Amino acid sequence: MAKLLASPFALLGALLLLASSAGLRAQSGTAGALPEARFRFRGHVVDDTRGDGVVTARGETYKLEATGRSFCVHGLFGPDAPALPLAFTLRSARLGERELELHPAPRSIRRGDRLELDHGGLVERWTVMDRSLEQSFVFTGKVLESGARLQIDVDTGLEVASDPRGLAFHAGEHGTVYYRDFVVTDAVGQRRALPIRWEGRSIVLAASESELAGLIEPLVFDPTISFVGIRLGTTRALRPDVAMDPFHRRIAVCYEELVSSSDTDVMLAHLDLAGNVVTQLAIDNRSANTVRPRIAHSLHGLMFAVVWRQAGTSGQDRIENRRINVVDMTVQPLQVLETATSGTEFSDPDIGGSISAADTRFLIAYGVHGDGIFPTNSGVLLVNLTASGIASAPRILDGDTGCTSQPQVAVSRHGGSFGQFGVVYQQKRGCLSNAFDVAFAVVNSTTTPVFGPTLVANNSGDDGEPDVAATDNRWFVVFRRLTNNDNDLIGAAYRFSNGVFTKSFGAANLSALEPDVNRTLPQLDPAIDFDGCRFTYSYREGANAMRVRTATFALSPNADAVLFSSGNESITGNDADVHGTPRLAFAASEVSRCFLTWTGGTVTTNEDVFGALLDVAADGFPPTSFVRTGCGTRGIPPSRPALGNDIALIGRPMTLFAEPTGGTKALLLGLAAPNPLPLCGGGIAPCLLGVAPILHAEMTGSLRLLVPCDPNLVGGQLAVQFIDFFVSGGCGAALFGVPLAVSDTMLVRLL
Repeated sequence: MAKLLASPFALLGALLLLASSAGLRAQSGTAGALPEARFRFRGHVVDDTRGDGVVTARGETYKLEATGRSFCVHGLFGPDAPALPLAFTLRSARLGERELELHPAPRSIRRGDRLELDHGGLVERWTVMDRSLEQSFVFTGKVLESGARLQIDVDTGLEVASDPRGLAFHAGEHGTVYYRDFVVTDAVGQRRALPIRWEGRSIVLAASESELAGLIEPLVFDPTISFVGIRLGTTRALRPDVAMDPFHRRIAVCYEELVSSSDTDVMLAHLDLAGNVVTQLAIDNRSANTVRPRIAHSLHGLMFAVVWRQAGTSGQDRIENRRINVVDMTVQPLQVLETATSGTEFSDPDIGGSISAADTRFLIAYGVHGDGIFPTNSGVLLVNLTASGIASAPRILDGDTGCTSQPQVAVSRHGGSFGQFGVVYQQKRGCLSNAFDVAFAVVNSTTTPVFGPTLVANNSGDDGEPDVAATDNRWFVVFRRLTNNDNDLIGAAYRFSNGVFTKSFGAANLSALEPDVNRTLPQLDPAIDFDGCRFTYSYREGANAMRVRTATFALSPNADAVLFSSGNESITGNDADVHGTPRLAFAASEVSRCFLTWTGGTVTTNEDVFGALLDVAADGFPPTSFVRTGCGTRGIPPSRPALGNDIALIGRPMTLFAEPTGGTKALLLGLAAPNPLPLCGGGIAPCLLGVAPILHAEMTGSLRLLVPCDPNLVGGQLAVQFIDFFVSGGCGAALFGVPLAVSDTMLVRLL
């Protein structure tokens, strides 16, 4: 562990003292999983804000797409089940012998939890519920005098069978979709149950004049669609990401949900800052393979933005995004940022958001490469996206011709106050080579490179899974390195000073520097963020049943050394056998407090997304030491100052107090005296002044101070000593004119 020293001038100039009890209370650094940590979708949601005319809905056991005249229903029979949709399209409507001329509207309209399509003469309505759907046909004309007959075409690969209450569409061993309980309801709530018929490939709902006798118009034809299956509603929730908005007290966790063997959705859970799920949203609910969503936050743009890749065959990959308004959590229209050309594919994107009031853009990066066994012509592309949704044309950051790789790309969660994001990516050099390198660049929010790209380390082994965090003038890169079957985490720091970018630290083996790490176990999937004062990274550790761990460190003033305040911290309260792909994010105003999310599960087909609120103000690293300077009274040992927090962290409050002894107390705060000054003689020893120079003196037995978030303070030491005046049995009155006793001097290291 590197030793960091701060200058006395930095301590003197930057330390702010607050003699109050206001502020944030320090907590333990070991994170506990939330009691309701799983974000499996519950309830139902309707989305009509996509902007392409498609209205989607999601329940616990199904999803629904309304496209033009058709309503497509997907039973969620489990992630290993094939996608087996049923598409319902009204083919004809007849009143007696008269065929209605259907003139359907171009798209469905959402009305609360209902989707409505006006066919002209009748309205088709779908009511969305948690575990079932109700299809209704509302007649606007006269039905009682003639009866009515509806024919609904069904396009499906499911096996159709009759059922005592209607029809059953069987998905083999995976489950069944039931179309049942056809009821005609009149204006005053009277109901008539009628049979459902199957003719050819169509459902027929018919009611004769006699069957409708006694009812009062208008009439509604109501069948219900329900779902049964052994693994009904079971999905695999994978690869989560998180962003936080402290001003509106929101946490947004997006994740990829495998709803069938060929259909993946992008979901989002909205939590409050206590970790309670407030709402759940379907960000992309189409029948498509949308993978690895990433989310970022524009602090002053008041937007979250989610970006993902829609995976297709060659020339069909797309990079897409949707924004979410932070104020009311409304989802904005879908945007396609780029579609791959023939013969090319994209790699998964990443995104960062601005914290600057003057610049509210997002920066998006992703890889492109040729398809085939040996990818060719790879590159890294950049797009900026405004908070209002205006996207730039893609810019090439780096490109390689010939036989290259599929780049793994990551963007810092924010670009500091000046909008300069860190971008890192992994690339393989050569078709048959096993050498992977990690490259780094600094890019402003308009996609203009201001530094790099440059290789972080030119290593002959396997470097991958990179991530990066940014401050105003520092960037820290972390990645996984495989050497001789051993996976370690590697870190490097870059600094901007006097108009020059330099690599100031590393690349160094963080697994060797981090406290309490078992070097025999692999460390994988690192993710890193900056809380305004220090860096925290998460990772997976373990030989088989891997567990999520975190570590926190601060950079020295010159960014040339690291000092860990915690290492190998575990997540308590979670019994999942396997942890995967952890991601974390800090809230801008909540120094040292972040939200960590990861995948967990007992089997690979029952994975779920978990979360935990962390305070990285860890205990376990004693921040204090003592110098023997005190003198007691009447044979009592000298008192010692005490630190009311687990650890002294820059950016956090710290409480100092004296042990309960007699007398009137004065607190001395400053630097450790190189040569402590004797305060009295008479054989009472040592009775020394241990603080010099004194930066602050106050007549008090306790003091609460806020340590500023200043890198110049990292590794510095404060000296604290108390004087008890007017006590008998201590020093005489020669020096101060009153008797006194002094405490030992406590040295507090700032991390």
